[in-house]
Amino acid sequence: FLRPAPRLARRPPPLRAAADDASRVVAFRVLEAAPAREAPVDELLRRHGASLGERDLAFAKRLVDTAQRRAGDIDAEIDAACRRRPRGATLAALRLGVAQLLFCDGVPSRAAVHSSVEVCKAFRGSPGLVNGVLRGIDRRRGAAPAAAGAAAAAPWLREALERDHGAEVAARYLAAAAQAPERLDVTCATAADRDAFVAAAAALDGADVAARRGALGAGVRTAA
Repeated sequence: FLRPAPRLARRPPPLRAAADDASRVVAFRVLEAAPAREAPVDELLRRHGASLGERDLAFAKRLVDTAQRRAGDIDAEIDAACRRRPRGATLAALRLGVAQLLFCDGVPSRAAVHSSVEVCKAFRGSPGLVNGVLRGIDRRRGAAPAAAGAAAAAPWLREALERDHGAEVAARYLAAAAQAPERLDVTCATAADRDAFVAAAAALDGADVAARRGALGAGVRTAA
């Protein structure tokens, strides 16, 4: 008789990857809860991230801060890709994924997409929609601008960036540096400070020069 082949033990994920995924779950839960304003963002981070170490909690906070600071740009990307803006877990997962894809240097595209799909699946969203939207955004983002930015950069700068951060991050950085910013994003200490800032900007330069972004952020138009 032939003996059955022994079952191979499933290899656990690398510790750093597992920790990053835990940070993303915390960021997702904060982003999902934040619109209801049930508690300040910092309190939500402490509540949902109580089991995280200092480094992992800092990564979760970075994701949340980025998603809120760039909320207008992120929602514009989502709206362009969807007939109707999703809600609940699906929207939070999309916001988390787009924030990582477009505004978090050093986060690999594959990790941004895969982690967002998995957290959406775990919280009963629509993972297929998240996967399709994020992959579409990843395919479209910055191929031509990245090439133009890289070509215009000094060779020593391009080589240093590629050596330290990889070709993908270097191309995105150079493409962004080659473009004049159309809007300045700021984050205030409190919602009251943010509202005062928006009101002051409107009084100086018109009602549409500044807009609220997320819980504590504001976007200020810098181009005519």
